[in-house]
Amino acid sequence: YNRYTEGHLAYWLAPVALTDYTQPMMQPQLRPIMQPLLQRVTRRIRSAQVARTCSIDSLLELCHYFSETEQHEIRQAYAFGKAAHKGQFRSSGEAYIYHPLAAAHTLAELRLDKTTLIATLLHDTIEDTVITGDNIQEEFGREVRALVEGVSKLDKPQFESRDERQAESFRKLLLAMAQDLRVILIKLADRLHNMRTLGNVAPEKRRRVARETLEIYAPIAY
Repeated sequence: YNRYTEGHLAYWLAPVALTDYTQPMMQPQLRPIMQPLLQRVTRRIRSAQVARTCSIDSLLELCHYFSETEQHEIRQAYAFGKAAHKGQFRSSGEAYIYHPLAAAHTLAELRLDKTTLIATLLHDTIEDTVITGDNIQEEFGREVRALVEGVSKLDKPQFESRDERQAESFRKLLLAMAQDLRVILIKLADRLHNMRTLGNVAPEKRRRVARETLEIYAPIAY
């Protein structure tokens, strides 16, 4: 058994690996062996599907307004983020790096500056990995660090109330916390991709995130 074998299994098991039918079909004695394998196969399939439409190459195609040197820096940030998020997966099954990559696509379509795109590719590293602000500053500079830390701070307050006045206060809090408007833009791109993939999370969380988006982030974007 090796990665080559797993690749072939991904091809042949694709029709069932992405469904819940595999659970009752398994013999009890096979489940400890097959479940981890099917999880890896599902992740490989999902990542391959996402990679067709969202890759570092497609991002750089959108970044045609940058110089080759700037595009190289963006590629370096992608490699840095990919290494930091190694082994992490989203609820939908794909490798986690595709989330910041999708957010960066959104901002590249708006022709945001290089620093913003680099920070977008790294925006979850401080929150979800062992990477620190010092690490980011050492590799990409103080400005990128400030943006990434700004996004991380926005994630800390938790919206609980449905009261419109409290929602308005929360919106003002978010804007006050973002000393740089680019922090808000990164957060909005992050939330947009989360909403597009919301079908893969539990119903309760889906409702909470949707309500939070409607009452807080949509008015900010507007």
